[in-house]
Amino acid sequence: MINRGSVTVRIHSSVNRVKGRLYSQYCLVYRQVDGKTVRRNFGNLDKAKREAELTANRLANGLAGVLQAGNGELFRLQEADRLAAEAGVPLLTALSDYSSAKALLPPGTTLSEAVADFARRHQSVREVVLFPDLVAEYLAIKAKAGMSKRHLADLRRRLNRAAKSFACPVGSITASSIESFLDHVGGSNRSRLNEIVVLSAVLRYAVKQRKAPRETLEELEAVQRPKVPPPATLVWTVEEFRELLEQAPSNHTPYLVLGGLCGMRSSEILRCDWSHFTAAFDHVAVITMKRRTPARRLVPVCSAAQEWLQPLRKKTGPVFGATREQYAIRAILRSVNAARKVGGKETNLHWKGNGLRHSFGTYKTALSGDIPRTAIEMGNSPSMIVKCYLQLATKAEGERFFNIRPKTPGSNVN
Repeated sequence: MINRGSVTVRIHSSVNRVKGRLYSQYCLVYRQVDGKTVRRNFGNLDKAKREAELTANRLANGLAGVLQAGNGELFRLQEADRLAAEAGVPLLTALSDYSSAKALLPPGTTLSEAVADFARRHQSVREVVLFPDLVAEYLAIKAKAGMSKRHLADLRRRLNRAAKSFACPVGSITASSIESFLDHVGGSNRSRLNEIVVLSAVLRYAVKQRKAPRETLEELEAVQRPKVPPPATLVWTVEEFRELLEQAPSNHTPYLVLGGLCGMRSSEILRCDWSHFTAAFDHVAVITMKRRTPARRLVPVCSAAQEWLQPLRKKTGPVFGATREQYAIRAILRSVNAARKVGGKETNLHWKGNGLRHSFGTYKTALSGDIPRTAIEMGNSPSMIVKCYLQLATKAEGERFFNIRPKTPGSNVN
């Protein structure tokens, strides 16, 4: 036992049996200023005694400071203890929490103001969820809604990466934390904008489901969106497109024809079936999913396109057998460049991203001048047609483009 004034620290000895062996144990027992009893175990008596001496001195010095306090200070201490008791926490815990919270606040902000703002922001939240849990829920809903595998894979890659950075409640995500995440991911302005778009979608879903406060959207709007220049409209010349059609493998002809002469998207071509063509073979039905609602449009099949497709036509089955656009592009370029090499050309033909659909839009707009009709055929808005395709080619070039036909005995290709 060690005494320092009214402070007493006791050392109790005992023996423990562990796996058949006996070990001595020494337990320090003392009461803190706030009345809490503390027990600490040691395996060495000398260490226990040294710690007992230090503890007794510390407690005695602390108690002396309390005893020297005046009546006013004692009253304030008692009042603080009463308030802490009403809150259901020990006084020291209350002071520690207050100190930690105050350190996080901007200068001049009181803890009451911060708590009031937090309560206001979260009063509309029905359920508090962690961002990783929200991501799992969001991806499951998108998969159930029938989203394409390609789009779903891109969402999963981006959101799972974000979930590792935002391991917190959704309502705790701020503009600065989003900016830090984007800086960590890096990449081009286009890549950064894509990340923002995906985060925006999942956070808006959270607010709609009342799993995050509406102020989360304000944080989202505060994120600086990078400026991304519009992509260039890459168009195949009439000669280049003729070369593609003539030199590509015959089983890849539908990909080129439906994209260049009918204006269909690559994803639409991959889903196209021979049964989608009308009996007269002059139109093909294109069905897409927009916001869970099927959208159908009839795309004209010009006479040149009919001539290219007629030898391959079937009653039913996929029009184009490839499963990925990259496979088609690779096979087409390999065949075209091999033919170039045989013909003595030293340069290779390089693929133009989205060039088939851009070529259709450019030459169709130049040929017909009917912007609303072209927009309907392409499944675009008239403003997009004007923005991307207007005045990029002449009417004569449009006539030549849509008159590229397969070679037959006794005929000439324009």
